[in-house]
Amino acid sequence: MDFLVCPTCGGPFKLNKTKVEEKEVMEGFLECANCPRKYPVKSGIPRIIPESMDKAKRDTAKNFGYEWKNFNQFYKEYQKQFEGWINPLNPDFFKGKVVFDAGCGKGRHVYYSIAFGAKEVIGVDLSDAVDVAFEQTKKFENAHIIQADIYSLPLRRDFFDLAYSIGVIHHLPDPKKGFSTVLQKVKPGGTILVWMYGKEGNTLLPILDFVRKNIALKMPLAIVKALSYIAMLCIHPVLLLVYKPLNEWNLTKGVSSFLPMNGFFHYLSGHSFTQNTSILFDQLIAPIANYYTRDEFDSFFTENNIKDVRIVHRNNNSWTGVGVR
Repeated sequence: MDFLVCPTCGGPFKLNKTKVEEKEVMEGFLECANCPRKYPVKSGIPRIIPESMDKAKRDTAKNFGYEWKNFNQFYKEYQKQFEGWINPLNPDFFKGKVVFDAGCGKGRHVYYSIAFGAKEVIGVDLSDAVDVAFEQTKKFENAHIIQADIYSLPLRRDFFDLAYSIGVIHHLPDPKKGFSTVLQKVKPGGTILVWMYGKEGNTLLPILDFVRKNIALKMPLAIVKALSYIAMLCIHPVLLLVYKPLNEWNLTKGVSSFLPMNGFFHYLSGHSFTQNTSILFDQLIAPIANYYTRDEFDSFFTENNIKDVRIVHRNNNSWTGVGVR
């Protein structure tokens, strides 16, 4: 309740509880003290979602909700993956901080933020993946999951020590608006971190983009999921038998020009078959996917007067940027 405000008027909420299990409010509603708006708490999650959404936003929430409910496992690779995404920050940076995860999906980054020593973590997502995130993190009293729109966040301004958004901003209809909305929640002197798709190094992007827009998005999600498994039956052996050994044997200097997207595919070679299937499925179901050059990505930070900006080219095909508000 200390974090929440009405997304329309900024007023405080009054919590009305109808079902409590141990210390968790499982059912009830939030009533704004300053305006007539009221939002339900269902299955332990405040559902502060817009009354209406455009088709792109509805489809994005539906598709990613389907993904995380179908690929709801936690994999051993997730901690290392998260550490890679937050580089140049490290796990010690989280200790004692109040953290906002903008677009938390199934809650894996909320989980590790707590494990890294964060004081409190708020995870927000518009999709039904919040149900998975709640189940995965409910054992932590300092982890909180909210269903809400990133454009209309029910959170106090100038409040968080750290806000991060990993793999979310580039799926928004207006990414710069989403970035600015998240930034508003960071206190002056606090840190914002974002990971986004890059244009540089994505040599297979035209093929992926064509398949996504012209084939996958026109199919039922269950069929795309099945086709992702079939495609990975062909891709995964190449990762294990070509990319993994050549990189481990340091032979890539002589053959790197023949290995498309070597950095990314070598990274994938360390994942399980199921996780790589999830990653492929994730790439195919996004109604919106924006890719950025380094200069375009840097503009997100410079246009918001963010200081001490550091940008890392991750796996030679994506960007992590971090700076101080």
